[in-house]
Parts: sequence; C-alpha cells; structure tokens
Amino acid sequence: MTKTNLQEHEGSFAGIWTALLTPFSADRSIDWAAFERLIAVQLEAKICGLVLSGTTGEGSTLRVQEKISLLRKAKALVGGRLRVMAGVGGSSTPEVIELARLSQEAGADSLLVVTPPYNKPNDQGMIEHFAAIAESVTIPLCLYHNPGRTAQQLSAKLMARICQHPRISVIKDSSGDLCLFSAYKQQHLAAILSGEDLTYLPSLAVGGVGCISVIANIFPREMRLLGEWWLAGDSKRALAMHEALFPLMQALFWETNPCPLKAAAAELGLCNNIVRLPLAPLNAELHAKLKQVLAETKTRLADEGFYA
Repeated sequence: MTKTNLQEHEGSFAGIWTALLTPFSADRSIDWAAFERLIAVQLEAKICGLVLSGTTGEGSTLRVQEKISLLRKAKALVGGRLRVMAGVGGSSTPEVIELARLSQEAGADSLLVVTPPYNKPNDQGMIEHFAAIAESVTIPLCLYHNPGRTAQQLSAKLMARICQHPRISVIKDSSGDLCLFSAYKQQHLAAILSGEDLTYLPSLAVGGVGCISVIANIFPREMRLLGEWWLAGDSKRALAMHEALFPLMQALFWETNPCPLKAAAAELGLCNNIVRLPLAPLNAELHAKLKQVLAETKTRLADEGFYA
C-alpha cells in the first residue's frame, strides 16, 4: 500500500467512533425510544461514526434480525451525517459471512470483525478467516483485536499478513499495549484506532488516528475535543481533558463492559439500567461508587471549562 493510499484510509476512519450501547426495555427487548435518544446525543456532539452490535452493544446477545434492525434504524436516523460500522464477528466463518452480507445490504458503511473467540485458530486459519469475510463484501473491514475477550494476541507479523487484503482497512486494538500498538503502526498496512478510552490520548502520539470509545456514549463531545485539541497542537489542553475523564474511564471497566456504562447512562436519563443475561447490572455498592465518580467527573469538567 502506498503512503498516499494509507493516508486516504486513515482519513476515512479518523476521529471518535462511539461503541453504541444497545438500550433495553424491562422485558429486555430493544428500547427504540432510548435508541433514538442515544443517537441524537451523538449527532449533536458531531462525532464521526457509530459502531453497532459490538462488545459495548452486547452484540453476542443480539439475534441477527435485531442487529439488522438496529443498523437500518441507525442509518435512517443519521441520514448520512455519521458513518455506521456494524459488528459482525463470531466464531463461525460462514455465519460471519452471512451477517456481513446482510449488514452490507442494510446499509453498513464498514464492518467490525473480531478475531474468532473460543476457536483459537492458528495463523493460517486466522488469515483465511478474515480473507473469506473480506471477499464476501465490498465495504471495508475493521479488524477488532481484543485479547482479553478472545484469548488470542496477534503478533505484528501476523497482523501485517492479515491486513494485506485491501478491504481490511483499519484495526481496532483493544490490547491496551502501546508497544504492540506501535508495532502494528510500523507495518504501515492499516489505520489504527484505539479500542480503549484509557489509551486514546497516548495512542495518538504513536500514530493512532482515533478511538472506538465507550465513554463517548455519555461524553461524546469531550472525547471529540480531546482528539481535536491534540491534532491542533494543544497537547496541554488535550491532556487536561484526558485527566478529567480518566477516573470515569477506569470506573466504566470496574465490571464487564457495558454493565457500568449502562448504570452511568441510566443516571443521565439516556436509557434503562438493563443488560441481557448472562450479564447482570452492577450491585448497589458499585452503582453508588460509580454515581459518585460520574458526579465528580461532571464537576471537574465544569471547573475546567470543558463541560457545558
């Protein structure tokens, strides 16, 4: 891939992508009114894209038709103002291909494909898995690297081999390992997004172009500004925003994502504090602590002049 083409890929994925949560009603069906509220918040914040049915969106508990319905609804609501990436990853290559094709037909601009959980494929299997999916569609793929969820960490060498396919245009790295992130960047084969809010700011210093963010569900404007200030050369202000958000970024992973996020979003009136089994809401003690961190974050952002 030439440098010019790489810059084109990076530009098309640069910025904040919100890993949108999936709101549920009391019966654990999708809460469509809350879904509209969540997207309205993202549109107002002017983030660059939405990721649906990923880890934060509880994609592993959604039925195929629910995923397609969420995608179609989101596309109708954003009206071209935001790009929409659809989570389609799984352990069965044929099933992923089927969902990838359905998602493309439903209007997805790109696809998020996690390394297969549970199977633990060897290198050649991993290469062929992603190649088969990429060949089944005509839209870009984002390779989702999350060793904590899948029990497999891809080496920079293997990542480079997988990303030789022209439709694998971007990597979401949720390893939290900036040395590995930097090693991926050195391969010059794909744009790289941080998959961890905590590493977003430092990832920009080693060549990252954006973030697929959890905290952007509730503070999208602030995450957008953090990146914009860094790119504008105002590293001091970007660091101040990072530090203001840092305690809440940590708190959102006290338990399995998105359980803490759902609790925080409920405190802000964005959705119900309901997750699907086998997940369960935070216990009362953790919820109270999270509520305190959320309040302190809002106060600090206001004191810094960041929070409107």
